[in-house]
Amino acid sequence: MTRRLIASGLFVFAASALVLSSAPTWAADSRFSQSITDLPLSSLRQDQYSDAIDAYAAKGQYQKALDVADLGLRKNPKSAQLKFQRCVVLEKMGDTAQAKAELERFIRLYPEIPEGYNNLAALLSREGELDAAETYLKRALAFRPKFRQAHVNLGNLYLARAKAAYEAAQSLKSDKTVKARLDGVNALLAR
Repeated sequence: MTRRLIASGLFVFAASALVLSSAPTWAADSRFSQSITDLPLSSLRQDQYSDAIDAYAAKGQYQKALDVADLGLRKNPKSAQLKFQRCVVLEKMGDTAQAKAELERFIRLYPEIPEGYNNLAALLSREGELDAAETYLKRALAFRPKFRQAHVNLGNLYLARAKAAYEAAQSLKSDKTVKARLDGVNALLAR
């Protein structure tokens, strides 16, 4: 299997809640994106499905991206790449419930692929389920210890927890030291 899976999910802190910005890195060149999205879906070759999904999603044409993923999966139902990309498109569309269900199914089918854990963790963190998100990020790192995005996401999750703890401490008794630490965490989260 080609190692082309795109890890989406960058944790960002906003309004005292961990929020996901699930903007995957779309690798499509704009000239290529234009030409592949101009083709009728029926004329796409199997080796073009993945690029077409990326191109449609990059343009915000999520339903077209799902149509291509579904077409590709009808022809190759075991494609981990297409199944994962379908999950990413569902995330981008905002269909969190379906994205979570499909990521859970993806993890059951391909437990060795860490991107599924990373993306599910991102969705769970968005819902405030930080313990579950941490568990999934640690699973991703167990499968790929050098998975940079999972390390970044875990670090941001810990920063979110630190912010909540410092805010709780500050609300109990205002303190310059705690305020300085809170300001430091906020500065890190703002980057």
